[in-house]
Amino acid sequence: MSSILLGSEDVTGRDVTLTADSPPIRIVFRSNGARVSGSVENGAGAQVVLVEADQDHYIPGESLRYAVCDGKGRFTLEDVRPTAYFAFAFPFAINVSSGDIMDAVYLKGLGRQAQTVHLSEGETATLNLKTTPWPE
Repeated sequence: MSSILLGSEDVTGRDVTLTADSPPIRIVFRSNGARVSGSVENGAGAQVVLVEADQDHYIPGESLRYAVCDGKGRFTLEDVRPTAYFAFAFPFAINVSSGDIMDAVYLKGLGRQAQTVHLSEGETATLNLKTTPWPE
């Protein structure tokens, strides 16, 4: 999914109230999502997490993307929705809810430790990450 438009306004990730007078709503899909690949320093088995950088446009199921690194610390994420993301690498697969991740990023300041990546349609971005400890 690329975006949700209410008339000409992008309302992706926002709560809206529809009435009989509301302009048409349109859900836009694109087939040329972005791709993110790269490596994590000493990252065999590390978990890479992309979190949408704009909290106001958070979409459950779309705003978080995960990948587990191979034995050489490499990872790839395909068909990523174009937008800006915070990129993290945790030293092991974290077993927390998406709500816990969102709280850590937006409320506890984990986003300040992230590498930010801006993705356009069809773009391939390469990241070189270091592991980030999960906040206590």
